[in-house]
Amino acid sequence: NLTISSTSSNYTIDFLDTRVDIADTTFLSNGNVGIGTTNPGAKLAVYNAGAASALGQEVARFAGLTTATVGSGPRIGFYNDDFGTEIGRVYSTTESANNIGLSFYTYNTGLSEKVRINAAGNVGIGNTAPSEPLHIFKSQDAATTLFVDNTLNNAGNTATAASVKLRAGLSGQVATLYTTLSQKADGSFRIAGELLGDVVTIKSDGNVGIGTTGPVFPLHINTANGGVSRFLHFTNGTTGATANDGVSIGLDSDQSLAIVQRENNYIAFYTNSSQEKVRIQSDGNVGI
Repeated sequence: NLTISSTSSNYTIDFLDTRVDIADTTFLSNGNVGIGTTNPGAKLAVYNAGAASALGQEVARFAGLTTATVGSGPRIGFYNDDFGTEIGRVYSTTESANNIGLSFYTYNTGLSEKVRINAAGNVGIGNTAPSEPLHIFKSQDAATTLFVDNTLNNAGNTATAASVKLRAGLSGQVATLYTTLSQKADGSFRIAGELLGDVVTIKSDGNVGIGTTGPVFPLHINTANGGVSRFLHFTNGTTGATANDGVSIGLDSDQSLAIVQRENNYIAFYTNSSQEKVRIQSDGNVGI
């Protein structure tokens, strides 16, 4: 059931049966090889029948000479038909002495590295030296570098969202940047706090809402609680930055318009670009 033939430079082993088992390895007549399995469905099928482990089951090892030379290390190559062109690569890359990363190459008119996981665990997309846990780089004008997409289109489910969540510290509150199906028509974008809910809404027409998800002016500030004041507050490096510094303008708790000069200075009203028409001194005197 086995024939061995040779030429001047090659040896050929032919199996006359449809299946030959040698120890834990199976050879099928179609060329498939199984290690640990008697029914390989691909050219090479490897199965580890050992006990399950929390660290996973090792099914293969790849080794190559690794030195302190930057770029050295073992790699796995993927080729098109009959090994004509390398079209993909997984590469254990030496970044420096005792620091080994993992590189992923793809082919687009040529083979090049697209993703790097460096020795520190940082992931670089389009970047071979990622400095943060996720570092995305693209050298192209008007190019999208990150696209978060949720394609579930259920008109009755307004909670469906494409979102990004942010948290500082193990017990810190989560901030969410998101858009939901209820904003699909106007393309609005929201910033939400874990305890406060929606805090900021930016609609596709450019209107910004603080405390409201339906801003009707370029800047619309709202509070759901009656009898609560809402102010815009302006300070600079000279005034200081506390609640008692600078100038405030807004809706007071009695629904009146309030302009508050918190500095020991005047309030001026201008028309026609830069012509001062009215001044209210800090002592209350009014000049027209």
